Amino acid sequence: MGRYLNQAKIEEISTITQLPLTIIPYDEQQMPSDFRTARSSLSVDKPVFARPLGEDKIAGYTMLKDIYGNPALVMRADMPRNIYDQGKVTMRYFFASLLLIGLVFGGMNVLLLKRSVLSPMAVLSKNVSKIGKNRNLSERVKTAGDDELQNLACDINNMLGSLEESRKELQKSEEKNRALVNAIPDLLFQLAKDGTILNYNAIKNSQQRDLPLDFSGKNIYELIPAEMNQISASYLHRALETGNLQIFEFGLNSNGIKYEYEARYVANGKDEVIAIVRNITERKCAEEKLKQTLENLARTNTELEQFAHLAAHDLQEPLRMVTKYLQLLESQYKGKFDQNADEYIAFASYGARRLQNMLDHMLQYSRINTRGRPFEMTDCNTVLDLVLNDLKVNLDESRAVITHDPLPVVFGDPSQLAELFRNLAGNAIKFRLDDPPRVHIAFEKKENEFVFSVKDNGIGFEMSQAYRLFKMFQRLHGEKYPGIGMGLATCRKIVERHSGRIWAESEVGKGSTFYFTLPAR
Repeated sequence: MGRYLNQAKIEEISTITQLPLTIIPYDEQQMPSDFRTARSSLSVDKPVFARPLGEDKIAGYTMLKDIYGNPALVMRADMPRNIYDQGKVTMRYFFASLLLIGLVFGGMNVLLLKRSVLSPMAVLSKNVSKIGKNRNLSERVKTAGDDELQNLACDINNMLGSLEESRKELQKSEEKNRALVNAIPDLLFQLAKDGTILNYNAIKNSQQRDLPLDFSGKNIYELIPAEMNQISASYLHRALETGNLQIFEFGLNSNGIKYEYEARYVANGKDEVIAIVRNITERKCAEEKLKQTLENLARTNTELEQFAHLAAHDLQEPLRMVTKYLQLLESQYKGKFDQNADEYIAFASYGARRLQNMLDHMLQYSRINTRGRPFEMTDCNTVLDLVLNDLKVNLDESRAVITHDPLPVVFGDPSQLAELFRNLAGNAIKFRLDDPPRVHIAFEKKENEFVFSVKDNGIGFEMSQAYRLFKMFQRLHGEKYPGIGMGLATCRKIVERHSGRIWAESEVGKGSTFYFTLPAR
């Protein structure tokens, strides 16, 4: 909808606004320069343009359109500069008022914040600092009100309660550990890397009477002989560098008595070492006594072996003479005396032969350690083949069958290993039931040793009698079976010379299994 604009209407608008108005057609050719400038600056996006016309007046321009929406007129409104300046002053006062109100409001907020938040926070901080400075976890922060600060204070009190409980538990644990450490009869030191004693246990053991009980301010090197200081320092530094346990021994003289000590260093972090000093005087004495006892025992065993060897060897000649003359008596005078005399001569001859057999076995037994051959790599299959060939007559007579798994190569004395297999296989054939003997020899590798087994289907024995098996002249089955009870004792002696063990398992009427071990290389 459009309206008709004439000079009267323009004056009416000017009267209402109290501003001089000037209107010029948009396409006027003789348009004043200020209107031309305004026309070039006006557009749909910028419908108003203002510019000063001097020091006392400012003009505002706008574009008026016709009913078809096309630019038709350019209108200018003149306004004195004092009104403009007054408006600028008014705006300054307005913004100044806003700033003042903001400052007042901000100050009030700060005061309110200080009263409601900062002051309680300062009090809370002071209380917490006081508790921290006094290290008294039983104290509590004072609480009042029902806001976030109150909740924070409650949380701090709960935290203090938890810390107090934790500290009590820690104190109990430390007291328990300290009691345990103090109960140890060894000296425990916490050392700096230069050897300074930082802490130690409250040792009051009489074994440490040659050492001081107060180590405060001392150095570990003051407790050991001066000539051991360099060695001790090297072990301490090595413990720190490697983290491995370091052990060395030293002695102390006190009142003419020498005490032996063992020191152990283990790293405790990068700059500290835990040292454990133990009095080993009694242990050293016990070790020395044990060493002397073992030496005496070894000497005694050697003397016994020599005695058994000499006895068995030296008795051979007199026994041969007795046996020879008994045989002469039996051959030349048998039947010339009464029946009792013949029996007496027969008993004497049997006893002499039996004694000769026992001396032969004793001599062989005594030579196991002294006359054994040097150890060498030995194929047990070859050794067993030789043994089976030696037992061929017994195998044929008893219809025995001996089988074996492939056996290993071991480091030992071939002749003694042959004697070992011969005795075990011979016993399996000797102590048989009515059925033909069946013997199987096997082995199993376990860690660093071979475990051999010789299993038979013979008469077996009571396991309660197993302790007698490997003793000299022990016969579980009496005179029913031939022998003098030296075979298994010889086996034990051979196995022990080879650093092995021997034992047996059995059940009466169901056969036996003999086990022995040899080192594996």
